[in-house]
Amino acid sequence: MENASVGTTYRQRMLLFHNQRDGTFTEVAAESGAALMTPRASRGVAFGDLRQRRLIDVVVNNLDGKQPF
Repeated sequence: MENASVGTTYRQRMLLFHNQRDGTFTEVAAESGAALMTPRASRGVAFGDLRQRRLIDVVVNNLDGKQPF
């Protein structure tokens, strides 16, 4: 079913939302850097305090992407 037209593409840019603390969110990926605007096949994400700084880190899994290290 790869030829089905559903109004989207396999690779998509990331979405990043800012909590307005009034029950709404604003999409802010464009304001947060060009890396978030590059279409990728990102299908997994994990959240946690990886560096033990009491801040939440986000790790995104990109399919068929280059390894950062």
